[in-house]
Amino acid sequence: PWGPWPSWCGGIAEDAAGHIWFGYGTPRDAHSMGVVHYDGETFCVCGEESGLLPLAETSYALGADAQGRIWIGGGGHLWRVEDGQYNSISIPVHSDGEPIGIYKMQRDREGRLWFCTLNRGAGVFCCADGELRHLVGDLLPFAPINGIWLDREGLLWFATFGGGLACCDRRGIESLGSEDGLPGGD
Repeated sequence: PWGPWPSWCGGIAEDAAGHIWFGYGTPRDAHSMGVVHYDGETFCVCGEESGLLPLAETSYALGADAQGRIWIGGGGHLWRVEDGQYNSISIPVHSDGEPIGIYKMQRDREGRLWFCTLNRGAGVFCCADGELRHLVGDLLPFAPINGIWLDREGLLWFATFGGGLACCDRRGIESLGSEDGLPGGD
């Protein structure tokens, strides 16, 4: 009923006003990627004119923080939407100079927003009280993060490509593997 939709949706989030945001794209055409804002009546496409950069060959990850602000991540870029303005947030680059792409977002029970990366094996960023911290090293397996989930108990689960599974609680982050009963080996 709303017309043709691009071939995939990269993320969905709801802001404080109850509006829904979608990241979309057509992998064969980097210029047809962007973010759509839906206020319950009208879809509004938010692209380069809003201050967002085109993201070739990557989707937009979306999340909402405890204040209901929308965060938009992608290939080496991160934005926070506040009062209708798209504010660019600086994120570090990998040691070889390549951008770190935000792939997934999840808010925990304390209101922190976690950003996972798919490329560069960079791990996780956590935003609490407006501060962006990069979690690397022994905290997570050194592997691209494919997914993140908050369970009913408040535990954060991280799925990786090649690094297995990790679980985060108030005590820290634990890597899980075959010794914990998961399939796999070597």
